[in-house]
Amino acid sequence: MLLPVLLIAVVIGVVLAGTSGGKSASRPARGAAPTAPAEAAVTQGAKWMTGSSGKLLAVVNADLGRLSTADRTGQRSAARAAGTQLASDARAALSGPMPPVDVTVYQSALNDFERAGAQVARGEFSKATPLLNAGGVGITTVTAEVNVPAPVNPPAQGSDPNE
Repeated sequence: MLLPVLLIAVVIGVVLAGTSGGKSASRPARGAAPTAPAEAAVTQGAKWMTGSSGKLLAVVNADLGRLSTADRTGQRSAARAAGTQLASDARAALSGPMPPVDVTVYQSALNDFERAGAQVARGEFSKATPLLNAGGVGITTVTAEVNVPAPVNPPAQGSDPNE
């Protein structure tokens, strides 16, 4: 069974939502001045996650969710279709921008998803499970690494103007 895929999809979705603040863009009220987003992407990792790469990963994540749902509910033909789509979307993500860190891990994870999707599409469900797990671990590793907050430097001693 492909149940671990659901956990992977949830983790990736949480990471992706966390980088965008979990909010979608909205239009200002008529006549109101547009405002800057509350949380701007200020690091390379945040810029990578909020750009086209984040969109590509969100599509892969959605495919994983569809695959897991179809598998859990015993809908083999829907799972095979989801596998075909996963393979295609993982390939598309591989042609997108690479992360600022762990490029090899990222490429390996997407290759795992592409191969797993192809295996599911052929009905080889049990062969796909280890690849889905490995791909999920890889993507989680990369997305966590690009989301590491920048270190905060404490003020130097003697620089406090109130002393």
